[in-house]
Amino acid sequence: MMNVKRNPRGFALLVAIILTSVLLSVGLALLDIAYKQILLATTAKQSELAFYSSDTILECALYWDQQFNAFSYAAPAASITCGGQVIVLLSPPNTSVVDGNVRTTTLTIPTASGSSGTVTILKGSGGGTTVYATGYNSGNASDPNRTERGLKAVYGDLIATPVAIPPPPSTSRIFTISPAVGGRTTWDLDVHGPLTLSTAGTWTIVPSSTFSASVRAWGAGGGGGSPGRFDDTGEYPYGGGGGFTSGTVSMPSGGSISVLVGGGGSGTGVGGSGGGGNANAFTQHGGGGGRSAITVAAVTQIVAGGGGGGGYDYSGGAGGGLAGQRYSAPGSGFGGTQTAGGAGPGNPGSLGTGGNGINYTGGGGGGYYGGGSGSSPSYSAGGGGGSGYYGGTLVTGGATTAGSGQTPAGTTDPRYGSSAGRGGDPGGGFGDGGSGNPGRIVIY
Repeated sequence: MMNVKRNPRGFALLVAIILTSVLLSVGLALLDIAYKQILLATTAKQSELAFYSSDTILECALYWDQQFNAFSYAAPAASITCGGQVIVLLSPPNTSVVDGNVRTTTLTIPTASGSSGTVTILKGSGGGTTVYATGYNSGNASDPNRTERGLKAVYGDLIATPVAIPPPPSTSRIFTISPAVGGRTTWDLDVHGPLTLSTAGTWTIVPSSTFSASVRAWGAGGGGGSPGRFDDTGEYPYGGGGGFTSGTVSMPSGGSISVLVGGGGSGTGVGGSGGGGNANAFTQHGGGGGRSAITVAAVTQIVAGGGGGGGYDYSGGAGGGLAGQRYSAPGSGFGGTQTAGGAGPGNPGSLGTGGNGINYTGGGGGGYYGGGSGSSPSYSAGGGGGSGYYGGTLVTGGATTAGSGQTPAGTTDPRYGSSAGRGGDPGGGFGDGGSGNPGRIVIY
């Protein structure tokens, strides 16, 4: 029987591989445990940072509330300071609103890279307060490892001892209007939109309840004259542009409110409705533009001045502003002011009405006080512009602006349109000038 010898060297290699695999598995397991411990430690650190941020925000809110009553139900502060940052309460995304007996103020605390947290303060009308503070470990809202922690503080009963809340003011902004506009004799500003009047005329409105409305008014343009002596003066006699007046007007319930839109001055010498002064009996020079106005119970509240009419040689002055304009040429009529009609040197203006022209001169524009007409010592000049006005007791936030040359004021206002208040063009050769455009009133 034969004996066979076996070589043991392959067995030693197998044992070595098994031992190496065991050691590698143990090492990887230990590495995984260590990695998870690092993650847990890092998360704990970031959570702690978020907690301290939340605590800082809460302490800041408590300080401003308890020391300065900055989040008062009735009258909160305009801004606070946290960590050297000025935080405006009503600057988006920050808000402060009242709902019933609770004012809710929400603030974002900014950092150089974003937001370090937010705080929401609920302040009851009786003084009770709840503060929610949320802090972040990172100012970057898109950070996948961003951590947040929150804290809450409560003192007082949030809805205890409520104060009486006055009913909201009436939001009804409805009135009757005569003559009808767009087939309507009743107008609701919040349903039908702004009331826009762009043709010359007078309307009467009667509100069903007291409300306030914004008003934009443009005076009419003066008529253009004839460049009869262009070779001598080098001038083209345009009509003056109308003025622009704005403000918020209180419309009393049941009150009779007159809305006047001035008519443009004619290039044949007829003044526009609304107080535009006539030129003289000859043609080839312009009548003054009429004023546009709001009058409540026969008391003037708002006026937009009309432009002066152009003469046989020179342009009319623009209307509007506290004093109407005078064209810079010999013999031009002066603009109306807040206390008197514009002086001649032709016929002076008067309350509401421009002066009538003499010889070959243009008429004054209508206004709070009308502009004076020009004279013709050697060349025939245009009339002065009428003044604007916003001094009524029912007006707040008023302003009035004069036009410039042929161009009316207020053309950049979003409610402007239809070339309202533009002064008329001069005639060709010795022909009649063009008529000025009517004014415009928008109530919204």
